[in-house]
Amino acid sequence: MVSRNRSTCGVKPYIRATCNPDADSWVADFLAWWIDPESGLPIAERAGVLRHYIRVAETIMWADRPEELMQDLPRPDDLPPGIDPPRPISVTFIPARVFDNPASTRMLNSLVHRIGSNATTVAACLSESNLAGPYLPES
Repeated sequence: MVSRNRSTCGVKPYIRATCNPDADSWVADFLAWWIDPESGLPIAERAGVLRHYIRVAETIMWADRPEELMQDLPRPDDLPPGIDPPRPISVTFIPARVFDNPASTRMLNSLVHRIGSNATTVAACLSESNLAGPYLPES
């Protein structure tokens, strides 16, 4: 996605996404800093906190400020002529529950019924922003 997120018309490109990632997905790994590993629930104090990352080879490196990542970027001499080093990319995570969606209020009874009829962990993932999925201990 990021490699295709570009513009030549002067509009700064950005990506917004929503998700209900499986606990063992790359998205859950990507968002791990914002999620409590014990409960699988979002860490309230980290909601909306901006972080920055770069990808070096196949490794994602994170920092609180983009300047902290500059030493990990390839040097201009190591890149093909005319290619600038990549810049750190900012990311944040804003947790939401299915009940936070105003459009769903028209169908709330049906939605609650469908979520409630799923397995406990699936219901927790969908209704409480729980990313631990099947790794949650049974209660």
